[in-house]
Amino acid sequence: MKKIITLFAIAVLVLATGCKKLPEFTQGSSGGGTTDITVTTIEMTYVGATGASCRGRIQYNGDVTSSGFCWSSDKENPTLDDAYTIYGYTGIMECKINPLTPHTTYYIRAFATIYSEVYYGNVLVFETPYDYSNPTVITVDATDITATTAILHGMVECPPDKTYYGGFHWGTDLSQGSYHDPFEVEIPEGGGEYTIAISGLQPNTTYQFQSKGFANGYTAKYGEILEFTTLAE
Repeated sequence: MKKIITLFAIAVLVLATGCKKLPEFTQGSSGGGTTDITVTTIEMTYVGATGASCRGRIQYNGDVTSSGFCWSSDKENPTLDDAYTIYGYTGIMECKINPLTPHTTYYIRAFATIYSEVYYGNVLVFETPYDYSNPTVITVDATDITATTAILHGMVECPPDKTYYGGFHWGTDLSQGSYHDPFEVEIPEGGGEYTIAISGLQPNTTYQFQSKGFANGYTAKYGEILEFTTLAE
């Protein structure tokens, strides 16, 4: 009777061991050590200009030391020497990674560690889009100042595949919320300097001005506030 019970226990153990792997997932391994762990980088669930989300899965009939994702913009097979998130469990996991650089190719994969062994999943490749909402806007010193006129200068650095516009806020005190807003001008592709001539100024008066840049559908971004003083009559 004892012999029959022993044989039955061995059979159950063999069956249980055979169920640890699911063949539809890609197995990742650093070589040697445990072989019954499956690490899968499933999909990117979101990709933005400065952040992304990825879903992965760790299948292992036991406790892992750590798990997570590692990514890089210059290595096609990222490792724990690169940027990474870290968890400590098996099953489905999802990470949010940031900050990322706009318009850049990244490589990402899931990993799990069991003591000193590291197991990597398959690599996914994604590219962040341009950040249309965040052009670089610079206010440049005014020139050609007279008693009643001046030329305002600004600069916008922006992605090359969307039309941007530049303009100014100007007045005697921008902090009061009262300002003039002259017409906008189209920015050259990829960005550049632009100018707007203003008139009707008061002689011997200090004015503030601030450049702005934007694409249609996006909130304008502003440069720093500079000042100039008109000439006396």
